[in-house]
Amino acid sequence: MIGLNIIPHDMVILRGIVEFSLAVPIVILNYKYFTSGFKAIFRLNPNMDSLIAIGTVTSILFSLWELFSDCLTILFVYQPPPVYCISHR
Repeated sequence: MIGLNIIPHDMVILRGIVEFSLAVPIVILNYKYFTSGFKAIFRLNPNMDSLIAIGTVTSILFSLWELFSDCLTILFVYQPPPVYCISHR
């Protein structure tokens, strides 16, 4: 991935805080996915907004855990391995 190296790699905490501060406004602007998604979950009728809400909240919580934990080995959100569709012929 090509990007700007504005913050040196030595400042891991600062880099994580900057990445988090860039992600928060996007989450705030798209709050409708969270409200409709969690309402659908509590009504036991999940939809695509529920999937977006659960995935985003999980990735943010995981990133915050890794940012402020002692191990500091990972500062990015893991992407799950690709799922291949197996078609029966």
